[in-house]
Amino acid sequence: MNNFIKPKTILALDDEQPSLDLVQAVFRRPTWKLICLQQENQFHETVAETQPDLILMDQNLAQRTGIELCEELRRYDHQTPVLFLSAEQESGREEAALQAGAQAYLRKPIAPYQLRQQVEKHVA
Repeated sequence: MNNFIKPKTILALDDEQPSLDLVQAVFRRPTWKLICLQQENQFHETVAETQPDLILMDQNLAQRTGIELCEELRRYDHQTPVLFLSAEQESGREEAALQAGAQAYLRKPIAPYQLRQQVEKHVA
């Protein structure tokens, strides 16, 4: 019997290193494989290459919005769960993210256990 469990892959996209540092601290276990991106121009290529089990992304990026990227993703990938992790408080952003195909819109700051709980809920 093989007891090897394949780690779940999370692709995290955020242009701010402190946010990626938090994600790295939360998912630093053998049960997770974390891929971090700071530039959105590598997003679609990385998704195609790694086929993540879940995507965690910021709403506000350097050149584009997470909503734009999520809409583009949904043109070719309808399965991979997308969770937004954003400090954006503007009215309507959460609804726009969900309409673009995201499963959840989490607000920064977030407690590490809450982030882990939400990711586990959507990767199950």
